[in-house]
This record gives sequence, C-alpha cells and structure tokens, in this order.
Amino acid sequence: MVKHILGKGIYMVSWLFICMFLGERFIVEPNERYRYEFKDSRFVYPGRAYTSRGKPQYAKYENDGASRHMTFIFTMFVLMQICNMVPSRKIRDEWNVFEGFFNNFLFLAIFIGIIIAQVLITTFTGVVFKVHPEGLSW
Repeated sequence: MVKHILGKGIYMVSWLFICMFLGERFIVEPNERYRYEFKDSRFVYPGRAYTSRGKPQYAKYENDGASRHMTFIFTMFVLMQICNMVPSRKIRDEWNVFEGFFNNFLFLAIFIGIIIAQVLITTFTGVVFKVHPEGLSW
C-alpha cells in the first residue's frame, strides 16, 4: 500500500507544481480580461504574488480577489483527491479498481455530492473560500 500512496502523492504533487509554476503557458483563459498580457497570450494570468526575481506579479491585482489561476489549482487538487477515491477502495493490488463501483450506493452518493459541492463552491462562493469571484469557466 505504501507504493500506491507514494506513487499517487508524487504524481499529484508533480502535476500541481507544473500547473502552479508553468500554468500561464498552457491553462487556456477564455475571458480576455483575465489573460496574461505576455505576447498576446490566450492563457491565464499567473496567480503567484511575486515573480522568481521578487517583482510584484499578482500582488498588484490582490484587491480584485483571488486569481483564476489559483482557483484552477484548488479545483484541480480537489478533483485529484476525488479521483483518488476510486482506486483507494482496493488495497490488495487488485487490477480492476472499478469492480463493484456501482454496487455501493453510499459511495456513489458521496462521490457525486463532492463533485457537485466543488462546482458550487468554485462558482458561487468566491469570497468565503477565497476563490475567484467569478469562478472558473466551463
């Protein structure tokens, strides 16, 4: 079980760090108002407060609320944890992690409930949970 925990942990941390530090190069932002102003970019404005050289980056927009970039990171983290619920049901190296998935009503209800709660939190509760006031675009 330790190999699964370490493997999944390294996988999640790797993707979160990639999206955190390189997200402004590949996370598409459909709303032009929140795009990165670098070379006519189509991508999200970085949510890091300062650049690697200590210059203000998102710090100048802090009065506008949390960044869409950090809201994306938060949502990505929660969705990775939700997806981790499925293989976590099997602890003895079984191959088919979906076996019996639809037989447990309570697990499905919690699984779907968490997804719905995450969408509602990200979309409508910007000030309370410190996510972007307008949420994320679909």
